[in-house]
Amino acid sequence: TVCGFGVGFGTEDAEVVCRQLGLLQGPGVEVLRADSFASDAEPIFINRPLCSGGEGELLACPLSLGTHMCPLDHSLDAAVHCINVNECASASVCEQVCVDTAGSFYCECKPGYTLMMDGYLCDDIDECSLGTHNCSELCNNTDGGFSCACYGSGVLEDDGSTCRSCVYGEVRLVGGASEREGRVEV
Repeated sequence: TVCGFGVGFGTEDAEVVCRQLGLLQGPGVEVLRADSFASDAEPIFINRPLCSGGEGELLACPLSLGTHMCPLDHSLDAAVHCINVNECASASVCEQVCVDTAGSFYCECKPGYTLMMDGYLCDDIDECSLGTHNCSELCNNTDGGFSCACYGSGVLEDDGSTCRSCVYGEVRLVGGASEREGRVEV
């Protein structure tokens, strides 16, 4: 354990602990008494660290190891709450989708878009020019997707991608459970 609650273990020390755990993201720490948490009463290993707040790990701080003047009942053991600031709660961090993580965040884009190099903005994917569409004839790029169309008098099937020739006067049944039922189209 780390001794020093109320007598030396401060915000700077807590920041180092949270940073070492990958949970620091600015002013987001709170120093607590260890007796607010369950304990197996591990031996006191560090006595009152003197961190500046910029160290990458607790053992990089000036400290006295081994010998200590801390009560053996662990009543001055330190505990830390690494507070997660939800960056996604602020307006417009990411253009489309913000994912909050412990100590940070990242941006994602909706289907049909790709994340730009800045890591925040999204750009439309042109499925038509990339050839990633499933249109049998014509492809029209749309914002976040694409739509299919047919040449001349061709008719777009219900699947939204297949074209068939339209013969004047031809009749078909569309949208039914079988070829024997459906809406009549000419």
